[in-house]
Amino acid sequence: MSFITTQATDHGFDYWSSQPFLKDETKRKLNEADAILVPQEGFRGNQEPTFPVCTEEIFQFVRERLDGQATVDIAIEDEDYKEVALHSALLIIGAFVVTSLVAPVLTDVVSEYIKRRIYGDAKGDRTNVRFSLTVEERIAGSARRIAISYDGPASEFHTSMKNAIAVEVPKLKQDLPKLDGTKPNADS
Repeated sequence: MSFITTQATDHGFDYWSSQPFLKDETKRKLNEADAILVPQEGFRGNQEPTFPVCTEEIFQFVRERLDGQATVDIAIEDEDYKEVALHSALLIIGAFVVTSLVAPVLTDVVSEYIKRRIYGDAKGDRTNVRFSLTVEERIAGSARRIAISYDGPASEFHTSMKNAIAVEVPKLKQDLPKLDGTKPNADS
């Protein structure tokens, strides 16, 4: 059984760095980031951007683990940050937008976070995880994105996400221009 869904999306770095609820300085930082934690839009009819409970915890965890390897930011102003708590055996990690180079590393870090979160939890064996990762590939001013979503048991998260990244990310590079601006397989 597959716990992965994929779909093309326009909600990449440009989308999130142009949101009207962000200040110019935050927009600039998001454009320079390798990974951004993004809010849920329209959760249960709420028009304000919201985050799952413990978002600050995962944000700090990822930032510390990727320090020096990737720039990580969050698409919200401090004063606008709001969390939504749902109580069940479901661990909602949230959503990230990342470059294709950061995707495998972020998946490893999130897997480590999940293990630490559910270790010793009475519900640990039954805990399900919900996570979304938008991977963006940019070359010569062009960009392609794929949203990879996981909704399934914590025990299957790492393997499922790694396999999905290994299959989907190479597809993003197809038909993007080369660094010199020419199309792949174009006659020289």
